[in-house]
Amino acid sequence: KQWYQRRVHGDCYLMLSRMLTIFLLFIFYDIFLCKPELKIIIHLDEDEGGSIEPNAPIEECDQVQSFTEEKFRVDCVPGQQSDQDLCISRGCVWEPPTEDASAPACYFPEEYGYKAYGDVYSIPAGQQVNLYKSDKRTLFGGNFVNVSIIFEFQTSSRLRIKIYPTDTKRYEVPIKIEGTGEAVKDTDYLLEFNYEPTFSFKVIRKLSGSVLFNSGMGGLTVSDQFLQIASFLPSENVYGFAEQEQPSFKHNMNWKTWGMFARDHAAEGDANLYGVHHDTLC
Repeated sequence: KQWYQRRVHGDCYLMLSRMLTIFLLFIFYDIFLCKPELKIIIHLDEDEGGSIEPNAPIEECDQVQSFTEEKFRVDCVPGQQSDQDLCISRGCVWEPPTEDASAPACYFPEEYGYKAYGDVYSIPAGQQVNLYKSDKRTLFGGNFVNVSIIFEFQTSSRLRIKIYPTDTKRYEVPIKIEGTGEAVKDTDYLLEFNYEPTFSFKVIRKLSGSVLFNSGMGGLTVSDQFLQIASFLPSENVYGFAEQEQPSFKHNMNWKTWGMFARDHAAEGDANLYGVHHDTLC
């Protein structure tokens, strides 16, 4: 099993670890300017309800007792020096690894994320679900309490997933990736939803049964200047993302952090450089 974390905070970056690999044939993030909106496009080659309450219920978080296998952990202290006090202050689990020294000692408990107000419901373009953050855990502040996810069935082989703060109008990068507004009836993919301990979804290829995207490992964060989504992926063969100096065409997946966004920076080690390649094959 492989996984990845997609994060935005200050300098945006993409974290790839041995737990994950990018699987999909096309994934597109509409957060080039670090805006809190996430759009995912999944393209496959051949081979009512949900009313939103104005304020969601908030639960206080205490020191957490939980357990997650080391290879499935999502780091709760990204880009920072991890220590027990900081970990506990964020409501995360502190448990130094014993099998894989590179695994995070501080990780999100399984109940971290967003819960659904109700079941996924149909809309003209596909399906939608409305979520709320059920506790006060935060990494850098500015969390959005109410979040919506829209699943647009744009073509038989293209699914668009848009994750955005429900109650807040945000800037959107003006790139047209709209469908017809009407959901395609016969698709090459299936969606499965899970509501406990937090909401998650799977995208499944009908032909082979392969799970292309699975957000079930948790860690979903939608805040003012930080976005994160993690997924299990079916392959360890990852190429693309962005431009860095690399010793091989295939990406190192051993808890390695790779810069994804373009910046005006001379070639220097594995820092992100000029190019941004949002088409990823694996």
